[in-house]
Amino acid sequence: MSTVKPRKDSLVDFIERFSKEDKQINFFLNLKWPNGFSCDKCDCHDYYLVKRKNVKNGYLLICRKCGHQHSLLAHTIFQDSNLLIGLYVFFSSNNGVNGNQLANYMDVNVKIARKFSKKCRILMAENNITKFIL
Repeated sequence: MSTVKPRKDSLVDFIERFSKEDKQINFFLNLKWPNGFSCDKCDCHDYYLVKRKNVKNGYLLICRKCGHQHSLLAHTIFQDSNLLIGLYVFFSSNNGVNGNQLANYMDVNVKIARKFSKKCRILMAENNITKFIL
């Protein structure tokens, strides 16, 4: 019996999948509210979506019943950043990625990209340790 590894998405595939804003919004909606949106204040499931001006990834979900505002990316690691692309590039590169390359993809300075890379490596190491312990 042969085991075939699934093909990794290329960066082009990844960008195509998440290039349109509606696809990104649906991805984060499902990530933050896997059972569908529910207002924290009144438990209503109806909302409308508003794009805030001059705010990167600034989408608000506003409850139709009470008007309470919920940020799509607030309290997530993706708030105000290009972490999604950075995570993809870091974890999908076969030969590794240096700070300069990561900085270009994430549109940040090299120092921030290197800190991000270091944190990803620490997370990978911690994850590998727990696999061996369990």
